[in-house]
Amino acid sequence: MKLDFSERVPAPPDRVFAALTDPTMIRSCVDGLESMTPAGENAYDLRARPGLKGRMTFLESRPGESVAIAVEGKSLAGSLKGELRVRLLPKGDGTLVEGSGDITVGGFLAALGPKMIESGGRRAVSDFFSKLSARLTSSKT
Repeated sequence: MKLDFSERVPAPPDRVFAALTDPTMIRSCVDGLESMTPAGENAYDLRARPGLKGRMTFLESRPGESVAIAVEGKSLAGSLKGELRVRLLPKGDGTLVEGSGDITVGGFLAALGPKMIESGGRRAVSDFFSKLSARLTSSKT
C-alpha cells in the first residue's frame, strides 16, 4: 500500500525534526506504543498493544529538512513492514510535513483489504500529527 500525506505542524522545521526523531515524543504520540528501546545505531525495538513487537530504524536524516524511517513488526494479527520518507518545508510560522511511503501487511491484517488498511493508515498519521502539534504548541518557550 502506498501512503502519502501532507500535514501542517505549528512549529519551525528544526523543532519538528527534533520531535520526529525523539523516542519519548514518538511514544507519546502513538496510541498503544508502550516502549522504544535502543537497539543499535539509529534503531529501536518497539512494543505496542496488542502484542506487537517490531523495530524502527532511522535510515537517513537531514536535521530540519528530512528523515527516512523503516518500520517492521509482527503480532498475532499479522505483520507490517514499511519505509517512510518525510520532508519538512517551512510554511509561515510552521512546517508543512510531506510524507510518502510503502507499507506491506500480511496475515489477518492483509485480509482486512486495501481500502480499510489505507483508511487506518491515514487515520493513524493524522492522529500522530494532531498529538505532535498539540505537544509542540504546549511546550513553546
